[in-house]
Amino acid sequence: DQAILRITMPDGYAINLFIKKSTVQINLPTVRSQALEQMAGAYPSATVLSDMNQTVNKRDQMALHFFLPRTQQGPWVTAQTFIQLSPQVFVLFQLETPKNLYELAKPTYDAVVRSMQVTDPRLLLAEREKLLDAGHTLLKQVNYKQFVKQLIPEQWLRFVEGDRDIGYMRIRQSYGRLDDRKEKMPAYIERFGYKIQIMVRMQLKGTLFDSVNVCYMADERDEEIWSIRTTERPQHLRKIVKYRISDRQKLKFDVQEVPIDLQNSWVETGLLSNKKIQLTRSDPSSNKHYEWDVPNKAYLSQADLYLLPLILQDQPDGQWGFYAYHPNSGKISFRTERLEHKSNGNYLIYSRLAPEDIQEQVTEYDHKGKIVLRILAGGRKLIPAARRQIEARWPQFVK
Repeated sequence: DQAILRITMPDGYAINLFIKKSTVQINLPTVRSQALEQMAGAYPSATVLSDMNQTVNKRDQMALHFFLPRTQQGPWVTAQTFIQLSPQVFVLFQLETPKNLYELAKPTYDAVVRSMQVTDPRLLLAEREKLLDAGHTLLKQVNYKQFVKQLIPEQWLRFVEGDRDIGYMRIRQSYGRLDDRKEKMPAYIERFGYKIQIMVRMQLKGTLFDSVNVCYMADERDEEIWSIRTTERPQHLRKIVKYRISDRQKLKFDVQEVPIDLQNSWVETGLLSNKKIQLTRSDPSSNKHYEWDVPNKAYLSQADLYLLPLILQDQPDGQWGFYAYHPNSGKISFRTERLEHKSNGNYLIYSRLAPEDIQEQVTEYDHKGKIVLRILAGGRKLIPAARRQIEARWPQFVK
């Protein structure tokens, strides 16, 4: 769903907003001819109720209103209004309404279109710089040593979609040697820092995805290392090989019989050192290597992303901007964090991971920085759970 705005009315009609981009430069007359051609191909019986050009807030617009006499929903009207932002970018307002509600919906639709205002991109960049300056100042003031005793050793969470469990997550936070080597190192070489371990199992459309993410960050924040391994597995387990994850100190988890299929695995390793970020991504079809310069201000490491609740906890309500690498997109992007304290001592962090993200990720934390509830884009939720609850819901996977 690519709509950046949806207005759904109780009366039964909806107004949607899209941003459309062309690979070549086109004008409104070309858009008009293409829209007419596409509608005629999809609905041969469609007729045009309205076809007009005008100006909205000093920008040219083209509006087409189509009557569709035969659809699955009955007689229908689809109205499309295109407003050109640049030679290749258009705003598209779209009205979807039963024919008998068209006269009721049209004034509201026209008012929504007339309300559009476009901010000068230079002003948006200036606002971004203010947020980045605030984020940079915040990180400079943070004393990371204070977090050592506040780290959360382990938290389990359920992935919930509607009323259905679709997976679970375990997050571990610890402090120790940066690279976790067992051999003794000279004191002048040995480095210490923060280690975050995330284990996820997600069930999507009959397929299971297992992911293990481990990231380290040095005390001085000048070095970081991360590794993400994701494997797609059949939902119904086959007895192929016994796969044991073991940690003599803490881990008595996941002694399972699971299929290992290297043809359906994805591996990512990242390294930040000498102000460079190096990344290798391997999937069943390719190996790719990337390298970026570290942003010169407000950069969040992978470990920082999990320490953010502790970083923001004692700050006044406000908003900050940062740069961070996001594995899902495979790139470094500008992200914002908005803090809001609640009267019960908990606090909310609204995270927009990239400017193009339509929805914010909303997470409520308690006074210790533990997740109380996370609402992901699309409505999925992360809910805290005891390990025994996870075992009860996923008995074939957790032992």
